[in-house]
Amino acid sequence: IVRANVERNIEKAESIASYYANDAQVQTSPWDVRLMFGVIVDVNTETKVATIQRVADVRMSLPLAKRIAEILTQQIQQYETKFGSIPMPPHE
Repeated sequence: IVRANVERNIEKAESIASYYANDAQVQTSPWDVRLMFGVIVDVNTETKVATIQRVADVRMSLPLAKRIAEILTQQIQQYETKFGSIPMPPHE
C-alpha cells in the first residue's frame, strides 16, 4: 500500500456530489464491495414496508472497504468516548 505513505493533494472534481442517506445496503463479491445509499421517504406502518429513494451507489475494492471500516470504527469510538454511546434502533 504505497499510497498510504505519500502526501495527498486533494482536488474537487467538477462533478462532485454530496448526499444525505439514512438507509444503506451492502453487496460484496469476490472482487469488490457495493454500497447503496438511500433516503427513507415513507414508512407504511400497516404493511411494515419502507419506501427508499436510492441516491447513490459506490463501488470499491475490498482492501479499501476494509480500511474504511477500520477508520469508521476508530471515529465512532472517539465520538462515543467524548459524547457517550450512540443509540441503535432495534433491528429484526
